[in-house]
Amino acid sequence: MPLRKSDNRKLKQIVILCLIFSFLYLENSLSYQIVKQETIGPGEVELVRFGFTPEGIAYPRCILFSNRIEMRDAQKKPLVQRPLVYQKGEGKWISISKEGLYFAWIENNWKDRYSGTQVITLYNDTGQVVQTYTWPIFEGIESPYFEISDYDGTLAADPYIYGDGFDTLLYRPDGREVSYSEWARGQEEGTPSFLDFDFASQAPLLGAIGGRSGRGKVSVMLFDLDGNRLWEQGLKKENRYEMPRFIRLSPKGSFLLVGTVAGYKKAEGTYTAETRLYLFNQGGQLLMKHFFSGDWSSYRHANPGSVYAVGFSPQEQFLGVGLLDTVIVWDLTTGAEVYRASLPDTGGAQRQMLRISVNNLGEVLVLTGNWEKMDVGQSRKFLLGAHPQAFLFSSEGQLLWKEAFQAPAKGRIAPPSPGLLKPEIRSRSDLEARLMDKDIYLFIDNTLYHIKR
Repeated sequence: MPLRKSDNRKLKQIVILCLIFSFLYLENSLSYQIVKQETIGPGEVELVRFGFTPEGIAYPRCILFSNRIEMRDAQKKPLVQRPLVYQKGEGKWISISKEGLYFAWIENNWKDRYSGTQVITLYNDTGQVVQTYTWPIFEGIESPYFEISDYDGTLAADPYIYGDGFDTLLYRPDGREVSYSEWARGQEEGTPSFLDFDFASQAPLLGAIGGRSGRGKVSVMLFDLDGNRLWEQGLKKENRYEMPRFIRLSPKGSFLLVGTVAGYKKAEGTYTAETRLYLFNQGGQLLMKHFFSGDWSSYRHANPGSVYAVGFSPQEQFLGVGLLDTVIVWDLTTGAEVYRASLPDTGGAQRQMLRISVNNLGEVLVLTGNWEKMDVGQSRKFLLGAHPQAFLFSSEGQLLWKEAFQAPAKGRIAPPSPGLLKPEIRSRSDLEARLMDKDIYLFIDNTLYHIKR
């Protein structure tokens, strides 16, 4: 029986719709392609920081190799290069700012077991020496690590050594030093013991977290880069196990994210960890707080009660937090949770978040790695960061793209306290992820990937 005209029109509409859906499906399936895959070398890379051209194309700006450190321009030309050569009686360390705009070359020259001199040379991203600091080492006290401000190169000394004879809070690029003891003198509530610092990359601000001696609270503070305390807020401990662990500032310093952790033994062979997140604005107002808890059966395994990665969007509208296998995104303009999404199952492999990058659209790029058992001497350790995978989630929490990378099963031996350190410290340092509005950049095992969509 011949088709009527109305039936022909319906059939044509169905065919057109099928073609449209097929095209959209094909476009989506082909919309994530590796357009560039570049090996960075020669030599094994320990850490990399991305730089961006005026057109928004990423390149490796600051690279720490196993035997040297380099600062490069967009044409891959080395602007400064220092070899990591270790000699008897000397020690050398490197500290690099979050965006790779500055790095500090730290060299200890020991006269004997307890004394010597420590020299810090600060470089900028053009390869120029900004400042050199020298002071004596006494009673074996040294500072092998610094936080560095991308805003102007100000250094904050490793807070763990305060109280052991080290007295400088900040080193300014003009050579001025801000004394810790002078700042702390006269504090009515006891001298603060800092546990973590973090700079805002685009603002002259430094956040600090710690505790007051003799006080049952966690202190959160905001400083300017001249060492002036702008405000301090005290967080009452929920239980005696709670300890301050990390602080993160958003790029412009509009928000401070603070993490505390309470970890304790629940029963024989079972442990509990609870992470508490507090979000403050630049004026010191507490905007929101969230608690996460979970049990794990092995002391060296990851656990669902820990925060393993955090990230702010460049314009500071969104905050992404990575738990063991869950991503949570908040809209900071409203304080509302936008979505939480679970990573797809990988066949039982124990996986952990390593990096999170959030763009201005609210999309999230996640980089994960698996735990693998390895025997070290007479004991069994767990290797973190093997076989990395990337996942991209939409602004509604839908999985848009995933990719497994066949990197060697190398990683870092995990310390014995899951989640009790600041995010990213316990993961591989030779991994990096950056999500732009249209481009994805990943650095995995000496290789920089540029993925277009």
